[in-house]
Amino acid sequence: MTQLEPNFEKFSHSGSSERCPSCGSISSDVIFIYSLRDQASYIYRCNSCALEFLRPLPLSQIDERQMDSIDDAELFHSELFQSLHKKLIIAPEISSVQKLLGRTDFTMLDVGCGTGWISRIWADTGAHVTGLEPSTVRAAVARERGIRVLSCYAEELEGSEMYDLIVLRHVVEHLEDPKAILRSFVSRLNPDGLLLVVVPNIDCIGRKMFSGLDVGLAVAL
Repeated sequence: MTQLEPNFEKFSHSGSSERCPSCGSISSDVIFIYSLRDQASYIYRCNSCALEFLRPLPLSQIDERQMDSIDDAELFHSELFQSLHKKLIIAPEISSVQKLLGRTDFTMLDVGCGTGWISRIWADTGAHVTGLEPSTVRAAVARERGIRVLSCYAEELEGSEMYDLIVLRHVVEHLEDPKAILRSFVSRLNPDGLLLVVVPNIDCIGRKMFSGLDVGLAVAL
């Protein structure tokens, strides 16, 4: 799949009104402009809940969201970045979830598991991990790591399997209707189950350091 090269720049004006996909409020405050395939889209900041969302969606078809690249799925194979990510982000998440669930051998669905390198970390602590990954390329790598992977998009997930923990890491910002998808995953949780949602921060140090490199992951496609 051809990798897309977006252009991203700070912008400030009142645009046409758009409905926030989170709280439903109407917003016209545009803070960034995002260009892809000669099409301009605008990042709005909701006045009510502060969510930042992209309209119009540059990738309107579900199969255009698939990402087959391996390097960016594994922090560019940087041992330093992976070590820091595991220590500062993943390990605290695992510790908190284990305390909340009261055990280590829980069932888990890792939505958008990519190559499974983070899924493997969870599995090594005792979790029974199932990955959800539409990219056959990334899913194949995850399976090589011993992760069971369902190959479909979040909107296409079927079956009645239930989980103790469902993780959406940098997934929600890619969805046109995030509330509907979150509701569908909540319905797949066992009693007292947990939904862990991780979303990017457009003002994070990573975007400032890597700019265009990171922006493709940091806005809603």
